[in-house]
Amino acid sequence: MVFSSNQNFEGLISIDCGTDEDYTDRETGISYKTDKDFISTGKNEVVAPEYNLTTLYYGKMVNSLRIFPEGERNCYTLKPIQGKNQNYYVRAFFRYGNYDSKNQSQIKFDLYIGVNYWATVEETFQNKYWINYDIIHYSVTDTIYVCLVNTGFGVPFISGLDLLFMNDSSYRSMNGSLLRRVQADLGGEVSLGTIR
Repeated sequence: MVFSSNQNFEGLISIDCGTDEDYTDRETGISYKTDKDFISTGKNEVVAPEYNLTTLYYGKMVNSLRIFPEGERNCYTLKPIQGKNQNYYVRAFFRYGNYDSKNQSQIKFDLYIGVNYWATVEETFQNKYWINYDIIHYSVTDTIYVCLVNTGFGVPFISGLDLLFMNDSSYRSMNGSLLRRVQADLGGEVSLGTIR
């Protein structure tokens, strides 16, 4: 799934987890919301100054994060305007960035969409990089929950969260969820503009 900065997607929610205010990123043109209206637990952090970076595809979104030192399960509440019985593309970003100055070598926790297991996030401390997980989810309710579950291997955290309504998609009539196996551009023309 590619998001382009020169397109206007109906139903796109882009959340910069851990940032203090909404903004439009100068590098990507993408409008980010803070996560304060989507979750009431956890606390905001930023990556260590020496690991600050701006990327072509994600701007500065990967420089902030929300951590969850308390509670076993912490959930984001997403309420897309299209409601239930629709397909949504959901993508979650994770970057440790040594925010706690502990140089932790490995953190591991689980990611759920609603009550269903999605993935195990395993973050090996790589200063310049981030990881992301994506899923195509058919929602049978008006609310979609994205949950981080503490499994006892470090404090769960998240850097960003995207939700995109998949109108007129080839997956429109499916039910259940699909995990990405391979993602490729087969014959598309890449412009000089930012793609995501």
